[in-house]
Amino acid sequence: GLDASSTYEAQVAALCDPTDLETLSEYSASINFTTACGVISSLNENFDAVASGTGNVLPLCWSYINTSTSSSYNYYPRVYNSSYSANSGINCLQFYSYYSSSTDYDPRDQYAILPEFTSVSDKRIKLNARAYSTGSSYDATFIVGVLTDPADAATFVAIDTLCPASTTYEPFLVALNSYTGEGKYIAFKIQAAYSTTASYCYRALYIDDVV
Repeated sequence: GLDASSTYEAQVAALCDPTDLETLSEYSASINFTTACGVISSLNENFDAVASGTGNVLPLCWSYINTSTSSSYNYYPRVYNSSYSANSGINCLQFYSYYSSSTDYDPRDQYAILPEFTSVSDKRIKLNARAYSTGSSYDATFIVGVLTDPADAATFVAIDTLCPASTTYEPFLVALNSYTGEGKYIAFKIQAAYSTTASYCYRALYIDDVV
């Protein structure tokens, strides 16, 4: 059988007489297809196998929630192609939210959602993260939690809040043994950028090498 969460290339041909291979037609042009996502028990993701592109680009079987109506910011989080920004290799996961008091960019909470796990409470997530900037207008705080429904942000349960202190990657370890719900989707979340005092602000960071 075929493996779950895998991309294949195939060609087809007609065999007019199953007893005579001479009647086999020419093969068709190649087609590519991807099998349905499977449930996983472990993860090792450095994002480098993800082809760079525009808009929301994520690893196979990852998903995201960002309900912003702004075409400039509604595709975050995404895989970002930059060896400068990555901890290893050429790619990393990028969150970016922007608030401006003069222009409504409709900033909303952002979620990067990992594939479905067989179980969650027995897992520990290791990752590396760094701030986009350490300027006073920037905040790199993010939350690790669990979703019951990967399409419904209301099912998110926070487990730990983390904040990389600099633009140099630092390691984080989050144990999920305190989680008692039935969710199987681990997620990273940033809250929407917002300020009641500043005319603009950002929530932005990079995450890489998730294990």
